[in-house]
Amino acid sequence: MGVGVTALTIMDEVEPRNALGLLGIGVACLALVQLAHHDPEQG
Repeated sequence: MGVGVTALTIMDEVEPRNALGLLGIGVACLALVQLAHHDPEQG
């Protein structure tokens, strides 16, 4: 997601405010994946 946002920003295809929203979506997806694969026995 970061590479895509960087490329779109360089090409002037996305506004910085929208770019931050896209990065937020990417971070939220990563958090959901981490929560879904959390193993309570490992600590």
